[in-house]
Amino acid sequence: MRKVETYFPDVLHDVEEYKEIANTENPELEATWQSIDNLIDDQFIETATERGVTRREKLLKITPSKIDSLDDRKLRISLKWNDRLPYTYKVLKDKLDQIFGDNYQIERFINERILKVKVNSFNWNIFNLVTDEIRKMIPANMILESTIHQKTESSFYVGMATISGEEITVYPYSPKELLSKGNIYIATGSNTGLENVTIYPRKEVI
Repeated sequence: MRKVETYFPDVLHDVEEYKEIANTENPELEATWQSIDNLIDDQFIETATERGVTRREKLLKITPSKIDSLDDRKLRISLKWNDRLPYTYKVLKDKLDQIFGDNYQIERFINERILKVKVNSFNWNIFNLVTDEIRKMIPANMILESTIHQKTESSFYVGMATISGEEITVYPYSPKELLSKGNIYIATGSNTGLENVTIYPRKEVI
């Protein structure tokens, strides 16, 4: 947004009173323009602000969890907003494509009534949310097996050293063969991290 003082005539740029007017009005105008931008962003789920997300949650009667991020809430809204009947295998795949792209695998076993879904993701909230959504879409007599795969990469270092020695007596004879023995020690190590994962809803064990 252009500042108010850019619209002043040149003769007024150095007048202190007009400088103060600009300093007072600029923040108000910036807030107004930001509100207009937010209204435009709130027309779409992906760009919605906190206000826009909350409004859609009320329309859809969605109660967000305290641990949900704004993106998690947008995903929940998107799943419900774009829901359509009847539920078919193609509709399910389209929904998974929308959320995970190519980072998932799905298999169905009609005779065994089993649906297997494997997801490559580090976001447990999204995984649990999508799993609940799939459970609503598939037949009640079909078993859902959902797994999440998390791939990590780390460096692997190998250190090696050899120690050898020999004693040779040349006089009074010349050996025809020399035999040398030694030990090789290989040290390996893997630098890994520790991760604590809490799966919700958590159940207390007595």
